[in-house]
Amino acid sequence: MEAKRKTLSVVKRLKKLVWLHHSPSYSQFHYGLRFYQPTTGRWLSRDPAQEESGPGLYVSNLNNFQDNYDYLGRDPKKTAWHPRPIPASFAGRDDITWMEMWNALVTPGIKTPPWVSTALDSGCVGVCRLAQGNPDPLRRPEMFLSTSCYLTYKQAKAAGENCKKNCGNPVYFVVAGTWSDIDGERKAPIPDSIDFTVPRESIDQHFSYNYLTYFPEIDSWGGGNHGSGKINGTRYPRESQNFHFYADKTLFHESSEPSVGCVTCNK
Repeated sequence: MEAKRKTLSVVKRLKKLVWLHHSPSYSQFHYGLRFYQPTTGRWLSRDPAQEESGPGLYVSNLNNFQDNYDYLGRDPKKTAWHPRPIPASFAGRDDITWMEMWNALVTPGIKTPPWVSTALDSGCVGVCRLAQGNPDPLRRPEMFLSTSCYLTYKQAKAAGENCKKNCGNPVYFVVAGTWSDIDGERKAPIPDSIDFTVPRESIDQHFSYNYLTYFPEIDSWGGGNHGSGKINGTRYPRESQNFHFYADKTLFHESSEPSVGCVTCNK
């Protein structure tokens, strides 16, 4: 128990950095207490609390990534909220206001958690987080649990089909921008030789970037634009934002622009 308390103390100090601990060679993420493998949707070692947390010693998010999240790998929480399907009237539009998005996503009479409005405040990133059910503002969509990224969307689509076969609900998105610095050079990453994944931080977040999220209910790719002037470092004024949904994702960015295709397998 003493060792457990010391470990938890270290984890608390790493709370804001833990999501960066990535082992790209093995597609693993370290959460302070143990490694998580997104390709299998499970922890690679036993729960340090043993059976105290339940009989599933390797289970992540109680085997339900759509309804739960686990910030540090030791205490899954209920998300308890899902957005309503994007209305068909949004397809092809590029002038959807913040309030229109809000009214379309929330269900009257059902309490909406605070993270939903702050997600919308972050533009295209928030649109992707809402589709994932990702409540963590410090975790970018590609860093969300059970997410894998590839050099092409076609590969991500194939991984999503495997997710469906395992009773999962895939969420597809593309991150476009500038390659991250690898050994002093900005270049495309080398895919893993086994599962063809690439490091999820392949697109540099310190440069201009764009998230495009696929919404199957209207067969369109959704994103957001915003004006200048961030609030608290991550949010934009609501009156300066507009959201858009197009059937062709190339309308969002140049085909020659570096990008990775990603899929989140919610179960």
